[in-house]
Amino acid sequence: MSKNILMIMVDEARMPMHMPAGLELPAVSWLQQRGLSFLRHHANTAPCTPSRSVVFTGQHTARNGMFDNTSMPYIDPMKPAIPTLGDMLGSAGYYCAYKGKWHLANITPVDEPRHTTEHDMEPYGFHDYQATGDVGLMIHEGFIHDGLFVEEALHWLRMRDSQPTDAQRDKPFFLVVSLVNPHDIMTADVGQARPEKPEPVLAPVPNDAIYAKTWSTPMPSSWHHDYCGVDQGGKPPAHAELERIFDYQFGSFSKDLALWQRYLDYYVNAMRDADAQIMRLLQFLERSGRLEDTIIVFTADHGEMAGAHGLRMKGPNIYKENLNVPLIVCHPDGPAGATTSALSCHLDLAPTLLGLAGVSQASWRGQFPGLLGYDLSGLLATPGAVGPRREVLVTYTSPSTVDADLATGKSSTLDPSKRGLLAGIITDSMKFARYFSPTDVMIPTSVAELRAHFDVELYDLKADGDERTNLAVDGAHDGDLLELNEKLNALLQAEMGIPDIVLPDIADLKDVQVW
Repeated sequence: MSKNILMIMVDEARMPMHMPAGLELPAVSWLQQRGLSFLRHHANTAPCTPSRSVVFTGQHTARNGMFDNTSMPYIDPMKPAIPTLGDMLGSAGYYCAYKGKWHLANITPVDEPRHTTEHDMEPYGFHDYQATGDVGLMIHEGFIHDGLFVEEALHWLRMRDSQPTDAQRDKPFFLVVSLVNPHDIMTADVGQARPEKPEPVLAPVPNDAIYAKTWSTPMPSSWHHDYCGVDQGGKPPAHAELERIFDYQFGSFSKDLALWQRYLDYYVNAMRDADAQIMRLLQFLERSGRLEDTIIVFTADHGEMAGAHGLRMKGPNIYKENLNVPLIVCHPDGPAGATTSALSCHLDLAPTLLGLAGVSQASWRGQFPGLLGYDLSGLLATPGAVGPRREVLVTYTSPSTVDADLATGKSSTLDPSKRGLLAGIITDSMKFARYFSPTDVMIPTSVAELRAHFDVELYDLKADGDERTNLAVDGAHDGDLLELNEKLNALLQAEMGIPDIVLPDIADLKDVQVW
């Protein structure tokens, strides 16, 4: 029988960077010591719903339709006709179950005393969802719910071992445990200015020992670098536009170092909280003897800026803090304590999980032609290999953050001239992004077209690891711009099957506020 697969996902956790001295994450360390860590794994997009849609369908948002969070009025629940990891691994003989945050449909209990949601994920290929439904944007969601999600998963594992149902019997399992934290950082009240938004969703640090720890985390060097506009440091105005929205909804931090360090303390402690919950799962597998027949996959939907470039949360940018997220694969027969520098991204997760399940590439490509990522399972045998991927495609197509005036109630209609969407590419040594407006979607083929229709970023990852110097601001690197622009056009065609970004219909977009 094929090996079981446990997939653990956290929310808003970047690869460990800018971390304080002395920080210990025992569960993450446990996984690193027993598995293969992908050092250059990337989310293809943000925020939560779009990124999760790529994880669970193996398709970019332009193909699966999940351009923005499900709280937006123009975003419908994900279509059950689109194959998910549950459908794919179910077709490979797995019993697929899901516990925790979903955020791709509105699965909440209705006002009926007997209604529960255990079966509400079955249209998406997963059984045995928690009876309490999904979580939304509320305060302390990870602090409150993550322990319950893990307890649900532990109960499910115990019952499967002791009293398996007929449907579960003689089948390997694919169990997803999707935690909220460190996402609680989004609604953190650490003493910042009072938001302008009426009745903001904010909460102080939880009254719990794990959150009492202070770290005095040093700010990343890019925190001192101004993000405000192309005329200041070469940064696209889209960055400042989103910060205006966050200031309105969650309060302004400006450059108050003490505030930022309290924010980082909360973020680090929320990571520790999630880590403690993950350790409960790992200890159960160890005690129950399941480690020998279970593959463990650990990742995050997207990252968190946490002060890098003066930004917070996630959004329209291609910075490493936003996109570089953990991926660790622990296989009973695989390497321990190994790392790979091969480029990878969330688009590759579905093919890789199918490969780990023993499904051949010819089989999954024939059965699921929408999968255009790479099976990276071969890297477990050769971690030092370059890997099949040469570039990572990044898109951001969430119209709700394009116009701060609309999102903050200062305007009732979207200003379509603002360039708040992006398409970008990450290679072994460079990053390139072009920011565009929803009404000026075109395929540029020259530097002149790039400069006329887009805000552009270009970073040399070898010389500028912190991505501080935008090389696109003058003409000295036009050759690199043109080369990467051509590669981006080709990648859009290869991975989306379309010449450029497909967007939702936003002709009537008005009175929209983010989250």
